[in-house]
Formats: sequence, structure tokens, C-alpha cells
Amino acid sequence: MSQGSQALMLMDTSATFSVASEPYAFLTESLKQSVELNIDESIRGTRSRSKERTGVASKKVGGSISMRPSPAELDKLLPRILGAAESFDSFALAESLPEFWVYVQRDIEKYMYHNCKVGSATFSGSEGQAVQLAMEIFGKTRTKAGTFPAVALDTDNFYSFHQGVLTVNSVTHNFKTFEVKIDNLMEVLFENSVTATSVEATDRIITLSCDLPYNAAANTLQDAIDNGEKVSGSLVFTNGGQSLTFTFPALINTDEDPVIGGRGKIRYPITLQALQSGTSKELVVTHDSVA
Repeated sequence: MSQGSQALMLMDTSATFSVASEPYAFLTESLKQSVELNIDESIRGTRSRSKERTGVASKKVGGSISMRPSPAELDKLLPRILGAAESFDSFALAESLPEFWVYVQRDIEKYMYHNCKVGSATFSGSEGQAVQLAMEIFGKTRTKAGTFPAVALDTDNFYSFHQGVLTVNSVTHNFKTFEVKIDNLMEVLFENSVTATSVEATDRIITLSCDLPYNAAANTLQDAIDNGEKVSGSLVFTNGGQSLTFTFPALINTDEDPVIGGRGKIRYPITLQALQSGTSKELVVTHDSVA
């Protein structure tokens, strides 16, 4: 019987996989090729549909990957999420996204997903848990073939929620949950082809969501962002010498009020959209992967 525990995943910048390819530990994945059919719906004197008047309309490739990335894995993934290559531990946003290939061994068979790009990436966490990353992937084609190279997974640990420090409007806040989402608003075109001819980012929306306790600091924050005022913010995870920093020069919100979910502490859940400020992009990620 095929078991998920025996699965393996590699990524690379081309379709040539080797011992130099990037291995990744992951929680779940749903990459697949979905075939859409053109089945004749004409009136033809019967309710039966004919195989002779059926054809393939398109083959869509994509799905999600969920993981708890190590610092070494993040160094490889961040350029694919944000667009720009690393520059002295800084990962910037770019107008285009790089292609990559994903290779999954599902126990008895090997699947290769070609010309992939990250449609969206969501970093999230909650108290007592690890920091997780969920990526929506879009590709052009899928093949089944090849020999899976023997590679060793990274053994470094992931970031944990309790290592996080959230600062918004120059004030440090406690938080129960967080989510940083980078949505590249992907467009997949097929034009006159059964398989995708173009996978491109059309826009970008970045949001920071967090669940804060409602206290004096949260009340001051609410007053600051009321009526669309912009505030700056950062979210930093530190593990020894390693650190992951999300920096937002301008955050905007249409305002949300605290909620009472019972007898416990009143919560202030909030979602802020990141905006460019002058020449400063809406998000800069700084990552030091050296322990």
C-alpha cells in the first residue's frame, strides 16, 4: 500500500533533477494535473452523450504545498515568493516571478511539475505552534518519469510562534495568531493550446492579519488606523542567530472593532493591507539563516 510517509519532494530551477536539487520536508501537497473535457451538449435525439464528440479542452496544473520551512529552505523559497534574488540577507519584491520545477515521489510513482510559479504564499502561526508556510502553485505541464535522486533533507529546525515579536505603529503587541499573505494574483492563459502557454503575476496584494488582546495598546492602534491612516509595522521571529523579519512601511485598514466571544479576554482581530510608501516597497523580508 502506498503511504504518504514515504513521499519525497524536490525543487530545482530546471527539469534536470540531480543530487544537487533542493529537498523539502512538507506537511501536505495537492499538486495535480486536472483535465477538462469538451463534451458535446447538442440536441441529438437522445439523452446519451457520445464519446466520438468528446475531446480534451485543457490540462491545468497546480495545487498547494504546506510545510514548516527551515531557515535553509526559506532562503531558497523566498525569491520564488517575492521575485528578487537574495541580497545580503534581504529579499525584495520584484515585478516578475522566477520559474521552478517540482518533483514529487508518491511512493510508487514520480511526478514532475514544469514551469511553476508561486501564486500566493501564506505564513501563519498560532500560540504553541510552529510557523507554517502554505503556497499555491501554478504550472504549465506535468509528466511522470525519471529516477528520484538520493538527497538528504535539511536537519535545521523551523521557527516557532513564541519566537515572534509584533510591532505596529511603534508599539509592541502580544498576539494570539498571525498571518502574512502575499497574493501574486496569477493569470494562467491557454490561448490556442491544451496546456498553459503563460503563467504570470498580474498584481499583488499583501496583508498582515493578527489576533490581538483588546487593551490600551490595541485601542490606541485602532484610533491610529481609523479613517484609513497609514502606520508602519514589523513581525520578527528570532531563534538564536537566525531571524526572519517582515517589514511593512505602510499598513492601512478600514477599521475593525473588538469582539466578545464569551467570558474570556476581549479580542481585537485585525487585517491590515500593506502599501508602498514612496520608493519603499510594501514588504521587505530580511532573513538570516546562519545559526
